Amino acid sequence: MYAFIDLETTGLSATKSEILEIAIVLTNKLEEYDVHHFLVKPVFEIPLAIQRLTGLKTSDFETAQELEEVVFEVFSLLQGRKIISHRVAFDTAFLGELFKKFGLPFSPILGCTHRMSKRLMPNLPSYGLVNISSQLKLPVIATHRAENDALATYHLFKHLQALDADKWIESSFKKRNTDLKLPLGLDKKDIEQLPKATGVYTFKNQRNIPIYIGKARNIKSRVLQHFKPNKVSERDQRLYRDVEALEFEQTGSELIALILEDSLIRLHWPPLNIAQKKRSFFYNVVLYPDQQNRSRLGIVKSLKRHPLAIKTFFTHYGARRFVLHVQEEFELNAAMVGGFQDASVEQVSQTDHEVRIKQLMENVHQTETIVLWDRGRTAEERSFVWLENDLPKGFGYWPKHEVLTQPHELEKYSKPLKGSATLIAYIERFMLMHPYSIEYFSPGTAVQ
Repeated sequence: MYAFIDLETTGLSATKSEILEIAIVLTNKLEEYDVHHFLVKPVFEIPLAIQRLTGLKTSDFETAQELEEVVFEVFSLLQGRKIISHRVAFDTAFLGELFKKFGLPFSPILGCTHRMSKRLMPNLPSYGLVNISSQLKLPVIATHRAENDALATYHLFKHLQALDADKWIESSFKKRNTDLKLPLGLDKKDIEQLPKATGVYTFKNQRNIPIYIGKARNIKSRVLQHFKPNKVSERDQRLYRDVEALEFEQTGSELIALILEDSLIRLHWPPLNIAQKKRSFFYNVVLYPDQQNRSRLGIVKSLKRHPLAIKTFFTHYGARRFVLHVQEEFELNAAMVGGFQDASVEQVSQTDHEVRIKQLMENVHQTETIVLWDRGRTAEERSFVWLENDLPKGFGYWPKHEVLTQPHELEKYSKPLKGSATLIAYIERFMLMHPYSIEYFSPGTAVQ
């Protein structure tokens, strides 16, 4: 009838990590059971963290079996039984990958004692198998070894059945039970509340700390994609194991979603976000005198804005492009700004160069304001991103019934925004694709 299983592995990825132990407790009547234990010889060295967690050492595997020697027996033992585990998605992901390599079909009926425990024993301080078996004083306490943990799962299931007056447990066994694809800390109602709208979502752990932040055009659809049955990577397994809460924020605009996602990642540095974890550098265009007191322009890379910067960018390309642009616009001496001097063009004298540098400085100290408009969260508003001198200043939502006459009026609806190379790339792409959504304000109307 039932097969209670537990696996010990070298990691969380069902495609990259190795199986070290498999334990199966078989029972037709819950009062009687048979235990089957398999120690599997690893190909690679067991990670030190796994040795510490399980107590398994390389020397323990001297008489262990090869994986191909146990796979068919394991498959045979599980046939026709409801498979129960305390982390059923994790354990069956590994078994599914194993059986697939040997061409064995695997589509079992599943039950999860973690999810059952949360339903029948709400408000426990912890639902980990080690903790819950200790709290309930079960006959066998989990120890992060396969045989003990499978037996602890068996005894926990018996305890849960005694609490199940409404016989909910049996109805929860389904071949394609979508609940089992969700993280242990979430249930259907958490997913049902999600909107099919553009925005940002955050997965949090038991301590309410963000562990992954993402953006989506359809929040509900994107969240569900994380938990499809074929998701077997280490990140997928960590999400399944650690997510205890889900939050979301609708943005209406995809640009605002990208900006909000980038800002939240740089604020919280979630462990499962990788792409935007690179530190942002400033590329400062600075004006400085050389040893002969000639005015030069240079580019300085720094972690903070340089005090002598006349213009700051988040990419070297942007800073270099600005220098070449002002060299051409103000006819500066190319040798003084690291530019390209056309041999057919007469060299700019040092006197003229210094005069034009003063003109440049008068120009760059004027504030240019740009507002990017996009759709809002409702029909009564528009989203905006506010730039000053090409650097992000803020973002928010502007009521459609109000007329914007001066950019400082944006302040009452604006959230402050720190720039990054990623964010600038998003903004530049938006400006390229949506030129009619850009509104320019002359220096005379700039924010004071």
